[in-house]
Amino acid sequence: MSLSRQSRTTPAGESDTPYPVDLGPLLRKGISPDLLAALEALSTALTETRSATPTPLAGALSRLTEADVEHSLNSTPVQRRRNLLSTLRIPIDGTRVNRALCHDVLTRIQRDPEGPRARQAACHLTQPVFHDLALAGFEHTGGVPEEASRPLTHRWSPALLRLTAWAQLGARVDSAHIWSWALIQPWMTDMGVPVEEVLSAARRVVELAPDAVSTAEEEEGEKKQDAADGPPRIDVELVAERPDSDQLGAALQSVKETLEAAAEPARRTAAAIAAEARPADADLSALRSVAEAFDVAARGLRAHGAQPAQADLAHLRRETDAALDRLSTAPLRERLAQVARLACRHADASLAQDLVTAWERARAILDVSDWEAADLEDAEALDALLTMVELHADEHDPAEILALLPTAVKSRWLAYPAGNYTQLLFRPTDEKPPVEAAVQGAESVPAESAPKVIPPEAY
Repeated sequence: MSLSRQSRTTPAGESDTPYPVDLGPLLRKGISPDLLAALEALSTALTETRSATPTPLAGALSRLTEADVEHSLNSTPVQRRRNLLSTLRIPIDGTRVNRALCHDVLTRIQRDPEGPRARQAACHLTQPVFHDLALAGFEHTGGVPEEASRPLTHRWSPALLRLTAWAQLGARVDSAHIWSWALIQPWMTDMGVPVEEVLSAARRVVELAPDAVSTAEEEEGEKKQDAADGPPRIDVELVAERPDSDQLGAALQSVKETLEAAAEPARRTAAAIAAEARPADADLSALRSVAEAFDVAARGLRAHGAQPAQADLAHLRRETDAALDRLSTAPLRERLAQVARLACRHADASLAQDLVTAWERARAILDVSDWEAADLEDAEALDALLTMVELHADEHDPAEILALLPTAVKSRWLAYPAGNYTQLLFRPTDEKPPVEAAVQGAESVPAESAPKVIPPEAY
């Protein structure tokens, strides 16, 4: 089923409203004033729930467990899993799910449950749950007996279902169909958040737009028919812009699938040519699908500055893997730029010199396009040091901070700074660094003076 998620924009552009009205495909078909008013009422009702303490999303996050995180991560493709880890600044590739990773994800996502990072992470974490939740909601509004949705609660925990609803649904027609069912479920009514206005507004939208279910079913039927008519095909607009890791992976998978699906049509086409006969249209279409899939994948790679040496699966896989590796390190690269902001709280020539060395190492890593194992290890160590300083500034439990120490000291340049993380701070982003060298400044500035900064221009 093709299901639309909440959009961050409205027809007029960006919106600061937490739950903006999202018209989706209705813009092309026109929308009645009554339906628009109902959607605006739904938006208002959803926004008013954020006045609760904690907000529904934060409350849902607080009830999440490590077992929930593990179940969701194991149900998520690796490339989508990496999106979650990147959002939470966890610098690993996410190919393995273990207890330590689940604990780290849960700790970070619950650290600031009211913040935008937590909401974005919640969207990534609940992606595998969303389709099942939406399907159950559409079945309910479509008249399917309630017993049909019981497998949903067998597969997903109440905490994950609750989080999925508040993270994925918004003020739009298809969401209203799901809200009207989800808000009467036991796993949504035990939060202590008044949702009567949301439920009433959602039911009004469903009343005015009852065909959202049939439209979704038609789209699903069309997709199934397409699959039955021929080999899988990838949308040629997939890489109209620079694709993300999911799209690159999907393009590579499409090439694999079209090659497999075209093997028998290719044999029949070759036999027809040998017999001086016209090949069947379906067989020729299957062969064209192979070419189209290769072209889409190649365009996506070119958008990332890569070009397979040959148009075959082996070279395509090699370049795609390299591009995915670069994308997976993008969050770490952004973090490394923050090393330049590290500063000493008090005069300490040794600490200042180590920060100079740390920034030089960070710059060297940033200058390398393809990281080796040592580059990745040092980048992760620098990220751990940055996180330690951030957590200390936010007055987190020292035990939580020291848990990052083994990662930070993997870099031989960071043993002293990591051991003295309490003596470090971040220079404000709008503060111009001084021109004099860092070490000279550290030797001359008295302890009670303003914090010493490490200026990138001085190196």
